[in-house]
Amino acid sequence: MFVNTKFYVITIASIFLALGIGIFIGFNLDSQELYVEQQNSLINEMTQRFDEIKQENIDLNNKNSELQSDINLYQQYSEGVFPVFAKNRLSGINVALIETTDDYIYSSLKNTLNTAGANVVSITSVHGKIKDSISDDTLKDMIMNGLSLNDVNKNNIPQLVSEVIAQNVVGNKYEDIMKYLNENDYIAARGNYSLPVDYVIIAGGSLEDDNLINAIDIPIIKTIKKDQIPIIGVERSDVKVSYVDGYKKEKISTVDNVENVMGETSMIIVMQGIEGNYGVKKSAASLMPAMN
Repeated sequence: MFVNTKFYVITIASIFLALGIGIFIGFNLDSQELYVEQQNSLINEMTQRFDEIKQENIDLNNKNSELQSDINLYQQYSEGVFPVFAKNRLSGINVALIETTDDYIYSSLKNTLNTAGANVVSITSVHGKIKDSISDDTLKDMIMNGLSLNDVNKNNIPQLVSEVIAQNVVGNKYEDIMKYLNENDYIAARGNYSLPVDYVIIAGGSLEDDNLINAIDIPIIKTIKKDQIPIIGVERSDVKVSYVDGYKKEKISTVDNVENVMGETSMIIVMQGIEGNYGVKKSAASLMPAMN
């Protein structure tokens, strides 16, 4: 019987195709088993690593609790020692406090100074509304008359107001202007401005870069320095926009962490005559003055 060659070719191709399919199925079965093993191995490794991370987290939390406990002890110790250290160090000194920001609170400064024996004769808070004074024609006229000026650029009103505030703080001048500023919420003035001032503290810092340091703080500092009265610039360590660099350019001492015991201690030592720039920021020369 005659057999067609085409039949052999098809038969042989079918055999090889069947072998190929068998090999492919077998390989896939082996690969599937290997894949499952790899997945199980990976899951086991991940589970082990998760347990390790979980333990590390527990250890870190325990360490953090220990550190926080130590911090609390040091804080209690500092708060207990500070009144003993500060007692009578500033006895007999009349201090005027000028706050140039609405963004941060410096109410604890008065208690700190009182603890050191100082007499806080006045507290002047300059409100952010002061920047609106450029459109206050009544205030412009009062400034011109009070300072005997022939003309005033409205943009210079905040700076002139700052000079008036500084002169009133140290010399009890321009009471009518101060009264107007107080009544119109440009400032809040408390205390006895007729008493002599031995030292001025200016407390600043801002939440945003509004350039008020150049309109308010710098003119105040320059005016105070002209009257030969020592002045120190302070701020909290958590202010968003620091004024310390601007204060340093005016060659005055600074403390940039006045909200805590270290900063309070530095402030008192500076006021005793150890000048410099202290605190926790890059602008500080050291953390605290050397207490020789």
